[in-house]
Amino acid sequence: MAPGDHVTTSALAATVQASLDAVVIADEEGRLLEFNAGAEAIFGWRRAEVLTRTIGEVLVPDRLRAAHEAGMARVRMGGPRRLIGRRIDMPARRRDGGEFTCEVAFSEIAIDGRRAFAAIMRDVSEVRAAQAAQADAAAFLQSIFDDQTEVIFRFDADLRVTFFNDAASRFYGREIEQILGRPLFADVHPDVADRLRADLAALSPDAPVTRAIDPKRLRNGELKWIDWTNRALFDDAGELLGYLAVGRDVTDRRAIELALERERMENALYRRMVEALPDFLYAKDLQGCYVTANQAVADARGKATSADLIGRTETEVSSAAFAARLSAEEGVFLASGKETSIETHPAWHPGFEGRWHTTQRVLFRDGEGEITGFIGHVRDVTEQVRAQTALTEAEARFASFLRNAPVGMYLKDEDGRFALANPEMAHVFGRPVEQALGLAARDLFGPARVAQVEAADEEVRRTGRSSAIEERSDELEHYRRRLVVRFPLAAADPSGGTGVGGFVIDVTPIKEAEEEVTRAREALFQSEKLNAVGAFAAGVAHELNNPLAILAGQAAMLAEEAVDGPLAVRAEKIQRMAERCGRIVQSFLAVARRKPPQKAPLDLNEVVEGVLDLAAHLLRGSRVAVDRALVNEPITLVADADQIYHVVLNLVLNAQQAMGDQADPRRLRLATDLDRKAGEARLEVTDTGPGVPREHWERIFEPFFTTKPAGGGTGLGLSFCKAAIEAHGGSIVLLATERGTTFRVTLPAGAC
Repeated sequence: MAPGDHVTTSALAATVQASLDAVVIADEEGRLLEFNAGAEAIFGWRRAEVLTRTIGEVLVPDRLRAAHEAGMARVRMGGPRRLIGRRIDMPARRRDGGEFTCEVAFSEIAIDGRRAFAAIMRDVSEVRAAQAAQADAAAFLQSIFDDQTEVIFRFDADLRVTFFNDAASRFYGREIEQILGRPLFADVHPDVADRLRADLAALSPDAPVTRAIDPKRLRNGELKWIDWTNRALFDDAGELLGYLAVGRDVTDRRAIELALERERMENALYRRMVEALPDFLYAKDLQGCYVTANQAVADARGKATSADLIGRTETEVSSAAFAARLSAEEGVFLASGKETSIETHPAWHPGFEGRWHTTQRVLFRDGEGEITGFIGHVRDVTEQVRAQTALTEAEARFASFLRNAPVGMYLKDEDGRFALANPEMAHVFGRPVEQALGLAARDLFGPARVAQVEAADEEVRRTGRSSAIEERSDELEHYRRRLVVRFPLAAADPSGGTGVGGFVIDVTPIKEAEEEVTRAREALFQSEKLNAVGAFAAGVAHELNNPLAILAGQAAMLAEEAVDGPLAVRAEKIQRMAERCGRIVQSFLAVARRKPPQKAPLDLNEVVEGVLDLAAHLLRGSRVAVDRALVNEPITLVADADQIYHVVLNLVLNAQQAMGDQADPRRLRLATDLDRKAGEARLEVTDTGPGVPREHWERIFEPFFTTKPAGGGTGLGLSFCKAAIEAHGGSIVLLATERGTTFRVTLPAGAC
């Protein structure tokens, strides 16, 4: 783990507990944050006893504690971190106060944004002791080499002398400077040299030794027969490193003894390493007899030492059932033809029920390459399996939670691309979730929605705080009205930027229910206002009827006196209009009181012409040009003439008022049509005004609703028109147009 690495708490806990080494984590003050099972085993403390205590008081020997505390203080003050990234040996203290050598690798990490320090530790006391013993042995061997009477040389791969002992110096009568670096064959007889070259070239990792007895004449003329043992040296990869040559005047017994001693020492070191392992490690021949085993295997078989297993079969040292099962598995491996096999399985070794083991088997061969047996290695991996199982179960629960959540849930990366989304998000995407993953908002939504989403995401990233915003998309079948909760999502790598997570809650039913309640409340309020208007209209009608009657009578008298002149025509118009005003007042009361209209045959074209004649002066004063598109035949309706007249007049006056602020030309078009097959008469009134905003279309016929400025209207005109037309079995609608406003009135033609 590199300095500054950032890990999540869950990932850190899983990693620490899975480690076979001791793992200790502390904060900047040196307080312990984590102390895994490996640390418990090495130091003798229980995790619960040391958490929040400092490293110094728990793990550092008393004699070194002051230096440790001073070092921690330097790090907190920003001083050099001399130990970070290094692997060193340090003295450590167990719970009982005993000191031991501990190999420690320090690293700096970040946990949930805080700096901490992790140490991976191993008890290397025995290893270091073994290494010291090995160094002593090497020195001892060097002294032996120098004290021997045998001639000992070492050559590199190019057959040049890299080492020789004192006996060689004395034997050849040369000083060190005269021998080191010289070619092997410089003083060798040509006949011997040819054979020796061939012998050395034939050496391999599987057959590294060649022996020969060759004559050698010394510088003083004395002839010696030397028993040479030449060994080729290879590294772990099989590469040739050089050769070791040992020559004896008499016999090769000493050379053999030296070789045996070296082998014994290597075997002893190997044995100590194997015995120190807590795993089961053993080797068996093809007959199933133990060739070697460590103490862990002996303990599991109930034997005092591993020597009690050597040469015996599993049946002789274990229960019959266990022996049969183990032998069967080993037989399957040997019959498989594989060099190695590895598998993790529930433990079935006696005493290990409920745990998990990883078993590895590897073939071994003799010098001829023939299979002579196999090596078995069994490790307890219960904690790793449990951690993986817990992780799998947690992932399954999380997946189930996502799958069944009644709200949309998603995660975006730092580039705004959807990295995770639950099935409910398909309603928000308008497509299957699989088709949206890896895409950004700009790949999924329209420009307006993209701008809204990206601005909200950027605000969350910038502030580092969650937000809740109501959004609306009428094009969606679901989630038309939604509450979107967004929150920042920090990346594991601090330099990786910030993602965004979110919850999308469908509030459409709630909002629609609220709007329905509001509409019902407004409808009740409008109903109350209509009732009030009806009562008010009754009083107004009573007050207007008498003056209108007098006005009509006076106009009639004026017409009689004026006889047939222009004044008589004007007086007749005044009388007719006064009588119509009276009827309009009565019809308005009839609509407000839900009384049936007084129907009689009339011509729709005549009603249109009459309205235009009455409003001609007003239209001319407003610079409104009138286009008539009336069918060239009577359109007979059976209707209340005054109500139909009032409807047409209301539509004409609304159009004139709508065009009041418009630039010329201002045009008003009235068109009639007769559909004999459908039995319908139609009237369309179109103006070139600004039109009705689409968001008002649903309310345009509501009582008291108006788009005019304050004081410009009562909001009752179109409501009256709708009520009057529907009372005649017809309809009035607002049509969609590119410019202006068009109302279409449809009424039954002919008899009703």
